[in-house]
Amino acid sequence: MTWGNAERWERSGRSAATGGPRTPTPRTSAPAAGEGVIKAKIALYSKRGKPARRSQVINFSDHDIVRIYGAEYRGVVQYYLLAGDVRRPHRVRWVMLTSMLKTPAAKHHTSVRRIAAKHKARTCF
Repeated sequence: MTWGNAERWERSGRSAATGGPRTPTPRTSAPAAGEGVIKAKIALYSKRGKPARRSQVINFSDHDIVRIYGAEYRGVVQYYLLAGDVRRPHRVRWVMLTSMLKTPAAKHHTSVRRIAAKHKARTCF
């Protein structure tokens, strides 16, 4: 096959080797989400393997704390949407939600259960 014929085959969408249709290759712009990425995200919101409060945002209002965590969670979900693996970040969601509830609980010197009951309908990201 000459160079001109190979170009014609490529433009036609057929495989030059077999003459049959090409199989589409998956194209993702984000890398495959591995366990290392998930563990790195979890490490940001935990201490000694458990969800912990974030002292960086403890002086903000409760509304701002929820807003900050929500924006960060949306970023994680958008990353996994690009990677095509939306079901993976369940553990990240739980750790972030628990950490989000522990932050105002530490601020107001109360329990996580009371904060969750107080903001029950508004804790959704």
